[in-house]
Amino acid sequence: MTLTTANETGPVYQSTQHAMLVAWGRFARHLEVSQRVRDAVQIARQANAIPGGDLILQFALASLAGYEYLQDLNKGTHPLVHDQAVADAWDVRFAHYTNVSRFLYQVDAATVETVEAELAAMLQPFLQRAVHEAVSQQGYLTLCGDLTGRPVSAYSRTYPPDTVFGYMANQLSNNTRKWNSRNLCEKLLAPMVL
Repeated sequence: MTLTTANETGPVYQSTQHAMLVAWGRFARHLEVSQRVRDAVQIARQANAIPGGDLILQFALASLAGYEYLQDLNKGTHPLVHDQAVADAWDVRFAHYTNVSRFLYQVDAATVETVEAELAAMLQPFLQRAVHEAVSQQGYLTLCGDLTGRPVSAYSRTYPPDTVFGYMANQLSNNTRKWNSRNLCEKLLAPMVL
């Protein structure tokens, strides 16, 4: 995969098993996601420790990579911590999964809210543009839920055994969140005038 940055004069060739993460990372780097998350996480760390924002991003990248367990960051078939192309694309330093786990236990609700607010602020212009384009071209906005129709795992303890996901048979399934359409539209379109 070929990568170039503003500070480089030519392409950099790196091998990766996580090409989509690299593409998303290049876009995230354009938005300065890693720096904004680092700034949002104000949990005290040792001077030479990996920033807390990087550990939160590493946890998010594990999810984006499809890892079922946090230990897959180091022990999986294609360990993310050894993928320098992903680290470079996202501008993060990777830590051992045990460090990520320990840090996540230190994260309080206020930090989570701060990170969520920062991510929402980054995404809001893209959502507004997409909603505005859809409403301008079509005159309406279609909101879809999970369309997979996958049943919940038989081992789930949080849902009744007969619960299924998504929009099926022209109705919302049991566990699909029913949004108040007025509140949702106000949230999506808040600062935008149509």
